[in-house]
Amino acid sequence: DRTDRAVGVLIGSVNERDACTNAMNGTRIYQSIPMNKMQKFLAHVHKQVNQFDVFGVEALYEVYIWCVVREYRNKGIGKALLRTGLEQTSQFRLSAAMGVFTGAVSQYIAENMGFQTLHEILYWEWKDGDKAIFDSPGPGNNSAKLMVKRVV
Repeated sequence: DRTDRAVGVLIGSVNERDACTNAMNGTRIYQSIPMNKMQKFLAHVHKQVNQFDVFGVEALYEVYIWCVVREYRNKGIGKALLRTGLEQTSQFRLSAAMGVFTGAVSQYIAENMGFQTLHEILYWEWKDGDKAIFDSPGPGNNSAKLMVKRVV
């Protein structure tokens, strides 16, 4: 719309096997209870698969946050953002990219761009005692998927 307004964002970084940059392996303390729950959830998903061993790499590009403002969705912005992240992966001379994609649309886009699911956890399975943590993740959003892609 030719304004300076940000309508989407993709935040990622190089994640090294043995470095402190692996954000999901560290324990973080947030003031917000929902953020603590989300961090715990993401750490659990990451521990299910060693994404470095899948491709035999010491470092990869990890997508941490990927979103588009609601009224700008379905215009190719999300796909363009992920494509740019994959281009950065190549520029960093990395051969793999990954992310934990938490919505059906992001999973669909990632899959169509060649990402493969290594691990999936259904939201209703993630509980605090007998109470579901994510009781209303939105229509069609049933799971989080740890997805990877070899980049050439």
